[in-house]
Amino acid sequence: MKKETMSIKAFLHQEKEPFQIKVERHFKKYGFVYRVVGTSIFVFAVSGGFDIAFAADGLIDKEGRTLYKELIIGMGRWLILGRGAWEIISAVLKQDFEGAKKNVIGYSIAYAFLLALPHLFDKIDDLFDRFGA
Repeated sequence: MKKETMSIKAFLHQEKEPFQIKVERHFKKYGFVYRVVGTSIFVFAVSGGFDIAFAADGLIDKEGRTLYKELIIGMGRWLILGRGAWEIISAVLKQDFEGAKKNVIGYSIAYAFLLALPHLFDKIDDLFDRFGA
């Protein structure tokens, strides 16, 4: 990593980099990512992927919900349990009972949000379906 030192006066009066140079540098750095994503979207669209995805009649929702329950909630439960237990035990050992109480509440809310998220999105879909959107 290159480091440069300068005085405060030089820092405040340095010449600003033009926007075009910033954009060119960004595309040199991330150009490969844009090409991969763009090509993937193009191939997906040309091969009829969008038609298959929209014609699945709830198959994607059903399989997605299964994956969410098995993968995200399953892993999230153990990550929240492990990390939460670690922080709660650490706080109790340091005699910080208020911090332990905040950790219990915080991790409980995080897990409840993880469980409620699909139901929340279903309710939002129902709301927009009622208004014909």
